[in-house]
Amino acid sequence: FAASLASVQAAAASPASDEASWPATTRALERKGTEYRERLAALAAAVPPDASAARFDELDALRAEVASATVELEETRGAIAEFAGLPHNLEEAEAILDAEREELARLLRMKNDLLRRML
Repeated sequence: FAASLASVQAAAASPASDEASWPATTRALERKGTEYRERLAALAAAVPPDASAARFDELDALRAEVASATVELEETRGAIAEFAGLPHNLEEAEAILDAEREELARLLRMKNDLLRRML
């Protein structure tokens, strides 16, 4: 491959008036043409018979579906993250809520006491 390409490039670099090199250039180009046809045939043989534009359209549709599912997954993960750190059972959650309400009531009493003292 590289040798025939080099001969074609060398022939192309020589002056166009050198008619003696034309047959060699023609033969080199014919060899390259044959090589390219063989490579094209090998590539065509490697493509599965069911590969078609419709198949690629299906892949594009699947890619769009995956992108949509990814967005939905991230939204769901965000919603789940809001519940991180919460207790696993209702009784424990109610106990924590009661304790926090008592703390809030204590802080409100303290605030009211401080406001009364200021007046």
